[in-house]
Amino acid sequence: MGIGDEVPSPQYSPVTVLNIPILLDRLCYRQPSFLVDAITEHEAGRRLVAVKNVTVNEEFFQGHFPGAPVLPGVMMLESLSQVAAMLLLHREDAPPNARVYLRGINDAKFRRQVFPGDQLTVRWADRSATRGYAFDVVNRKQRTVMRGGHLSW
Repeated sequence: MGIGDEVPSPQYSPVTVLNIPILLDRLCYRQPSFLVDAITEHEAGRRLVAVKNVTVNEEFFQGHFPGAPVLPGVMMLESLSQVAAMLLLHREDAPPNARVYLRGINDAKFRRQVFPGDQLTVRWADRSATRGYAFDVVNRKQRTVMRGGHLSW
């Protein structure tokens, strides 16, 4: 199954152990800016699948938009970049004190709006044959929310 294929009901593969305190030291994020709730699949340096539960009590919903809350696209991009940073920091060749900073995003496409109560699944996979990594974001109904694009670090 490749990036962008419809996703069957979750059947989680074993997760490579990630040391969360060390990971948080290497990531430049803290609450309330940390936008990843769980890692469900991880193959070091090749693939990472994470989950973000979208709840109505998150601060940005107060102003985006009152009475009709929608997750800001920039928050989806931020969650996506945090998952990518985790993947990059856990490659075998990553220096132990490395940090990752997002430098740019090109050609990302938003396909659907995200609302409180949705659960986003953020998937990154190595696509070595075509260079780099591919990503997509799907909601709980397994409908694509965002796909494609290129993030640079």
